Amino acid sequence: LASASDDGTVAIHDYRVDGQNGKNKVIAEISDAHNRPHSVVWNPLSENEIMTAGHDDKIFTFDIRQGTQPLVSFHGHVPSNSRCKKIHHPIFFNPCSNMTNSEQFILTGGDGSRSLSMFRNKNSERSKEQPISVYSRGKLPADCGDAGSLATQGKRVAAVVDGG
Repeated sequence: LASASDDGTVAIHDYRVDGQNGKNKVIAEISDAHNRPHSVVWNPLSENEIMTAGHDDKIFTFDIRQGTQPLVSFHGHVPSNSRCKKIHHPIFFNPCSNMTNSEQFILTGGDGSRSLSMFRNKNSERSKEQPISVYSRGKLPADCGDAGSLATQGKRVAAVVDGG
């Protein structure tokens, strides 16, 4: 189980391992992952990779076996000059039937962007020093707000939007 907390911590819990006083055991912890992290999701193609988001302008992926440094960061889904106030939930998306990491994307909305952003999640493009920029962006209609929660099924994507 992965959790995100307003104190800046992302934690991985293993309920199969007995902690002290019968509580669950935290097997990995990432402090200061974001300004108030609110979203953490497992990569469906990699049992050790999580993606996190918070009230800032970055999305990170982490390998829980490799400590607290992100594998890669993604940026551009929110205007860089704005302070994020709303929750967005990035998701992994693989529109191809062969399900490999090389064709996997990350989809997200963004506070103040009124769009859906897509990032490539290719291993060969990963760099700890250089954040990955938006690969593609789709603007929402002018009478809609920002995209919030997203869901996928196969090649289909559903988005919840403010006022739409």
